[in-house]
Amino acid sequence: MPPVIQLLDGPWTLELTRVGDLEAVALAAEARIAKGLAIPGEGDRVRATHIPDTLLSGPIPATVPGCVHTDLMAAGLLEDPWVGLAESAQHWIGACDWTYRTTLPPVRAAARHELVFEGLDTIADVTLDGARVLEARDQHRSWRVDVTDRLADGTRHQLEVRFQSPTRWAAERERRLGEWPRNYPDPMNQIRKQACDFGWDWGPTLIGAGIWRPVSLVSWDTARLDEVRVSATAPGGIAQLSADIRVARADSAINGPLEVEVRVASHVATVDVTGDTVRVDLSAPGAGLWWPRSHGTPALHECVITLRDAAGAVLDTWTRRVGFRDVAIVSEPDALGRSFAIHVNGERVWARGADWIPDHTYQTEVTPARLQERIDQAVAANMDLLRIWGGGTFESDAFYDACDRAGLLVWQDLPFACASYPEDPDTLANVAAEVHDAVVRLGSHPSLAIWNGSNECIWGWFDWDWQEPLAGRPWGLGYYLGLAPRLLAELDPDRPYQPSSPWSGSLDIHPNDDAHGTSHLWDVWNRLDYEAYRSHRPRFVPEFGYQAPPTWATLRDALGADGMRLGSPELLAHQKASGGMAKLQRGLDRRFPGIERLEDWHFLAQVEQARALWVGLTHLRSLHETCSGAVVWQINDCWPSISWAIVDVAGRPKPAWYAVRAAYRDRLAAFAVDPDADRPHVALVNDHAEPWRAQGQLRRVGFGGDVLASAVVDVSVAPRGAAMMVIPGALGTPGDRRRELLVLDVDGTRDTWWFGDDDDLATTPPELDVTVTPTPDGATVEVHARSLARDLCLLADHVAPDVTVDRALVTLLPGESVTFRVTARTPIPAAVLEALGRAPALRAANDFVARVG
Repeated sequence: MPPVIQLLDGPWTLELTRVGDLEAVALAAEARIAKGLAIPGEGDRVRATHIPDTLLSGPIPATVPGCVHTDLMAAGLLEDPWVGLAESAQHWIGACDWTYRTTLPPVRAAARHELVFEGLDTIADVTLDGARVLEARDQHRSWRVDVTDRLADGTRHQLEVRFQSPTRWAAERERRLGEWPRNYPDPMNQIRKQACDFGWDWGPTLIGAGIWRPVSLVSWDTARLDEVRVSATAPGGIAQLSADIRVARADSAINGPLEVEVRVASHVATVDVTGDTVRVDLSAPGAGLWWPRSHGTPALHECVITLRDAAGAVLDTWTRRVGFRDVAIVSEPDALGRSFAIHVNGERVWARGADWIPDHTYQTEVTPARLQERIDQAVAANMDLLRIWGGGTFESDAFYDACDRAGLLVWQDLPFACASYPEDPDTLANVAAEVHDAVVRLGSHPSLAIWNGSNECIWGWFDWDWQEPLAGRPWGLGYYLGLAPRLLAELDPDRPYQPSSPWSGSLDIHPNDDAHGTSHLWDVWNRLDYEAYRSHRPRFVPEFGYQAPPTWATLRDALGADGMRLGSPELLAHQKASGGMAKLQRGLDRRFPGIERLEDWHFLAQVEQARALWVGLTHLRSLHETCSGAVVWQINDCWPSISWAIVDVAGRPKPAWYAVRAAYRDRLAAFAVDPDADRPHVALVNDHAEPWRAQGQLRRVGFGGDVLASAVVDVSVAPRGAAMMVIPGALGTPGDRRRELLVLDVDGTRDTWWFGDDDDLATTPPELDVTVTPTPDGATVEVHARSLARDLCLLADHVAPDVTVDRALVTLLPGESVTFRVTARTPIPAAVLEALGRAPALRAANDFVARVG
């Protein structure tokens, strides 16, 4: 008989069982203010330490999976931290101890009973009828506890999970072991918990606890599949499956014959199990291969592994969809330094990707439908890779399933980010268990392409003043160059690993050297203009980005009416990057000085983000032969933040999403600048299996629409190839830099080149004729330009929050037209339809510059 799995989803209660040191909470809040992660405000100490009186009187209902914050909100005891300044009133939660309780349902008679916790966040002591059965100290792993001797058939038992304060536990550990340098005030590097819970430069400080993944009671007899590790590869293009299987027997004295059957793609292999482990190798000729979406079809095949006894009775079954593919990192020395490229099934993949952070403040709120929406947005933006960043955790099965189906490669960081880490025995043991659990749970997913040891940790040791305070102590390198690669070579040898991002391939070369391996391009955001992206010649870029506020509707919901003004405390509370507002203003002052209204600042900051990513991506793609990938920081957000996300937390794309979609299209024609030259060229990139042959037009045009010079662009680019076209001098040299631009039109796409910044150009606000027409699913907004319109956007969420628009950032020459298609979930009222045709919904960048003469 197969195992009986009882999901323990309720009823549960939650109780505050110990009030923390509130003075320490207040001091921590002040430390965050000093670090620039929070804004100073009257009463911050009081708000950070206020506990609702009702909570002190007894337990409240709880949801499992869930967390303390969501249970308190459901009980009406906590404000939504996304709104206004509410986040600053919730820091006490992480300083307290909390207990979850439930009563187990009656269990049937069985040889074995096991409690299975798929995720505990984080410092948890589990008791059954008052007896401790588990001490869990790691959010990133699962736990299985044999409770057979503690359960009696037909009786009910009380299960308690008591969570210690993560902030107190981490602080006490730091006092005991010593301080390891990190980028944020709280000792997040002392605890194996999602680091960004302690605050990040895009996220709130909401340090909670909870049973964040399912918990179940598993009852079984005879034997079960204890562990299955499947590797599906394609050497020489032939599908091969290897399954390493461990069997648990109810009694070590039971050594009767068992049988394992592996079935995949109409092929079957059967092996006798004589001990506790068995390996099954199976060839599946003719099975279609899994390809990233940019290179083919992501073919999936159902794999079923069945455990039977000697009589043929089914004891347990494991079922997954697998994909056959080979994946490798090719990193070799060359004339420039050291290459870095992802190869799938022997073909180089020019990675077009984005970084992924936790998709919600509370991981338990991330549903499969929400994940699917984000994956769909990545696909619609022409991406073929998502990188799961190391300050979060391993994603849910639903995430990898969606990437498998979509043909998205997944680069998976291990949970280390922006800090040094102690290498004590307890942490080593937990990290080893994390790696093991991750391989077992995720290793069958064809989308999972790369294991990466850490995010910016080796870079930190080089550049972030860690070496003196570390004084020779181990700081994490033993995980990245020792433990992780050793375990992965044993458990998952067919998937590549690299120690960190960025990484040059050697400790003898700076980890963020453009010429070697991977590099993060943060000089632009931190101190330079985005045109400086063109000075880099990297080999592969796993991170670069530029900030902007969320869409207007999302911002309005977060700030409230009183906060919707520049400089408001509510606005500043949603900017977590130290100096972030000043860095945004630096770019705006160069092109759009004197902006004073929030609506104007909001739109232009979004335009700046979109332009920055367009410049960066088109430049990197123009380096097609020497650079092999770009990964935008970041696709998603966890709360309504002024951040680098291109899709905000409500799922609304920013203008930057449209810019990324255009820059990532398979066939790209765009202006580029060779770092060794001081004039534009035309880059032609064909990331397609077929040759690209087309004819386009390149024009130098006056702002009034007059064509001053032109040339035909003959496009002939080989499959997966690129070419650079030099612009003839007469065509590329303006007669008047302030009144002319270059326009490139190829295959229905357009790029423009301006000979100066917006504030230096003799542009005027566009004159537009607008026609809004209702449609069965929304509306069309047809715009005819009587004068030049640059970066025209329809920000429909200003007036109709639940709509989508098909395009953004359109530049029209005088006499040209464009039609925006608006899709709505419900009919759009007539008054709203009319508002779609004017500001603040319809805006162009040259609305804000009126220089004449």
